[in-house]
Amino acid sequence: MTLPVKDQIAELQQELEALRIDRERNLRALDIIRNVSIACLGRVSARAIFEAIHRELLPVFHYDAAYFAVCDPANRETFRAALLVDEESIEYLENTSYGPLTGLMVRERKPLLVQDMEQERGSLGVEPERFGNPQKRSRSWMGTPLILGYETVGVISVQSYRPGIYDQDSLDLLQRIGNLLAVALENAALVEQQRTLSDALTERIAARTRELETLTALAEELALQRPLDELLNRALALLTEHLSMRGGAVRLLTPDRTELTLAAAHGFPEEYSERLVRLPVAGSLMHSVIEERRPLIIDDLAHSSHWERIGLNYRALIAVPLQIGDQVLGTLLLVDDRQRVIQDQEIEFVRAVGHQIAIAIENARLFAERERQVAELSALSDISHAASTTLELRTLLRHIARALARFMRADVFSVVVYDAEHDVISDGLSIDDGEEHTFWQHQPPPPDSLTAWVLRHRRALRFDNLIEEIGRFPELSVHIIGAERTALSWLGMPLIGREGQPIGVLMVQAYSPAAFDARDEQFLAAVARQVALHVQNVMLFAAEQEARRTADTLREVARVLSAAFSSGEVLKVILRELKKVIPYDSASIMLREGRILRAAAVAPETIATRLDALNRPLDEPGAAVWVVKHKQPLLIDDISTSSIWAPEPHISEIRSWIGVPLVARGDVLGVLNIDANERGRFTKRDVAVAQVFADNAAVAIENARLYAESIARREQELEIARRIQANLFPRELPRRQGITLAARCLPAREVGGDFFDCFALGERKAVAVMIGDASGKSVAGALLMAMARSVGRAEAIDHEEPALVLRETNRSMAHDVPRGTFVALCYATIDPAGRMAVANAGQLTPVLVRADGGIAYLYPPGPTLPLGIQPDMGYEALTVDLAPGDTVLFFTDGLVEAHNASGELFGFERLDALLSTCAALPPQALIDRIIAEVQSFMGNVVQHDDMTLVVVQIGSD
Repeated sequence: MTLPVKDQIAELQQELEALRIDRERNLRALDIIRNVSIACLGRVSARAIFEAIHRELLPVFHYDAAYFAVCDPANRETFRAALLVDEESIEYLENTSYGPLTGLMVRERKPLLVQDMEQERGSLGVEPERFGNPQKRSRSWMGTPLILGYETVGVISVQSYRPGIYDQDSLDLLQRIGNLLAVALENAALVEQQRTLSDALTERIAARTRELETLTALAEELALQRPLDELLNRALALLTEHLSMRGGAVRLLTPDRTELTLAAAHGFPEEYSERLVRLPVAGSLMHSVIEERRPLIIDDLAHSSHWERIGLNYRALIAVPLQIGDQVLGTLLLVDDRQRVIQDQEIEFVRAVGHQIAIAIENARLFAERERQVAELSALSDISHAASTTLELRTLLRHIARALARFMRADVFSVVVYDAEHDVISDGLSIDDGEEHTFWQHQPPPPDSLTAWVLRHRRALRFDNLIEEIGRFPELSVHIIGAERTALSWLGMPLIGREGQPIGVLMVQAYSPAAFDARDEQFLAAVARQVALHVQNVMLFAAEQEARRTADTLREVARVLSAAFSSGEVLKVILRELKKVIPYDSASIMLREGRILRAAAVAPETIATRLDALNRPLDEPGAAVWVVKHKQPLLIDDISTSSIWAPEPHISEIRSWIGVPLVARGDVLGVLNIDANERGRFTKRDVAVAQVFADNAAVAIENARLYAESIARREQELEIARRIQANLFPRELPRRQGITLAARCLPAREVGGDFFDCFALGERKAVAVMIGDASGKSVAGALLMAMARSVGRAEAIDHEEPALVLRETNRSMAHDVPRGTFVALCYATIDPAGRMAVANAGQLTPVLVRADGGIAYLYPPGPTLPLGIQPDMGYEALTVDLAPGDTVLFFTDGLVEAHNASGELFGFERLDALLSTCAALPPQALIDRIIAEVQSFMGNVVQHDDMTLVVVQIGSD
């Protein structure tokens, strides 16, 4: 509803009047604040400020009593200074306690207004304090806290003996004045502090300058990145000199925070450093420094049992924690043998130095940690690279030792590879001061050894002082390996395989105590995991290589045995090749001879004198007899525990044994024995490999026996064939004027079928030459050549023409010789006039060498198929006139087909060259020269075919 205009005007007039009154009040308040500000200007004490404000406020508030006070920052329940005004009385007080109402304002930081104390007393919650004239009671009361920022620095209160004097406007004005008074009081306090500080600053500048110089020198020392012990010793020297202290020490907490280790000491006698290298935290003077992280200051240690126990006499002590953030690294201790008052600035200086030392220690640790991490990563990388490029365990260990030696204080590096199946160490290697030592190979680890403990428990084992700590393990003993020294520090880490089984132990040792810590153990565990993986890879590779080597050896054995027909050679091959895949100490092969197993071969040959001692009747007990009877292999890991093994004095060093039967065609021929001088040497794989060897050996032994029988029969046949061939050669050559003959047959080991015949044709006074090569070897070839010679000679008597002789001989042989056999034959006649007629049936063409050195091959016309293939062959003859000095060479293919080690044939070119220079030699000399040249060309190559030569030379009448 809209008001009438008259009422709206009246309402606006009222608002304007209220605004005027507020404006006048604000102007009045500003004027009062201005006067108060001017009054406080230049006042530097609380009393002067309080008195100036009293003079300004009295005309404003018309109070009967007033209370001005400033708080004591050091004691929150006390006013440092207060001014009490009661009418004409003014009293200045110091260090007075809060009153109920003033204390309420200080604590709650709120102004308080009471218009009538008599009526409102019960609602205040406290009993107002009484001051001033005790005969009068306050009725009106107001007060405000003096607040500066978030702090209450004092109070103002005014009161009147009349009620209702003050209202909210009065209180607001008092608050404004209170804010101004708080600033004035703070300024005064600052001025006072400035004066005090100025006086103290002059006194402390020199000390601070010296401290700064010391800190600067210390910072320069710490920035040099010298070894930590050098830095700490230099810092202690600077600090003790600056503070005129007798000595100082820096101790560092162990990782478990139970002990303090001495890192550096300066000014202490040597026995202190020697006797107190490690100090328990509990019960020591440093306990409170570390746990409460505050300095420890003792002015008089005249009756300290701590120093008396170690014979020292120190009177004053400063100890501060070496602290970075919330982390305490250790303690810094300074001592003096004089009683002295330790000043706060000295404590702060020592704390500052301690902070710098803590930073230097932490930086050194971080640097060492970084270097350690780099070294660890580099070592792991080197080990990984070595493992990826090295498949030999000992080479890998050498790489590991070099990698770990960069940052681990180890003197000895060792590793064992463990065969869990046989409970033996398959390989053990230790590197001590660069020297390598092999230990425990093919032996079980001593059960009381540290290595055996790690293998059993599959976890790390560490000793800081082996001699002192071994007593914690009564079941263990110290085993010295390599150098005759006992290690003090020992750390062993198991190598765990993919299936969780232990496959070895990696160990580091040192001849000094406490050489390895938890970090070393952690890193060695990482190395062990990597090494375990690579050891398995090496073992797998070795197994694969062993399998390949075994397969290659078995193939080689099969090849060699298939080509070996001597039983003695077969047995030597078996034992020699067997050692390549099964590393035995000795081995033997026993063959059955009736009811006795007789030793036929033994290795090494140095124990061959045992052969007779190894013989064993089959009706006596024994492992080899057991193998024969059961026809199956037998493995004995330890003969001392076997009920089958029969002890033998001459083989007492044997500890483990494999016996495998030699079976051929279902019959046991004998036993293959494989011996070792350590127990548990052989595996099931070795038995399988030995069985394959035995199977091959049995077949080879049987083949050798059959071969020996066949060789005997073959030698008989060859002897018969040689006799037949020898009987086919003429006992002497015919003699004719003007014609000189020479002939030779150089047979191969096996009779090859070559033959020749030279005879005179009586009435014609001619000379006949026959040279041939029968197909086939041995007796069959010899019989065929005998037939060809006999028929050919008979036909030569009946027929004059060589061509007709070959036709008739061929006809006779074609009907009589077996299918697929034949005879190559060349037949020639030379009459007294020097005319030669030549017919050829598949034999090499004769060579004519003229007196002037010209060479011509004599090719008859017509067919030249060997004899015995087709019954009707129209052989023809070639007629040649020979002159004095001419030479004709008849020869078989064994001459030109002779070859050297490179497979080259002697050939026709070499023959032609030889004839062109040597044809003038007499026939026998020419044959000798040709054969010598061919044999020189062949070298050491065995002759595989007969070589037959016939030379006819025409002389002058």
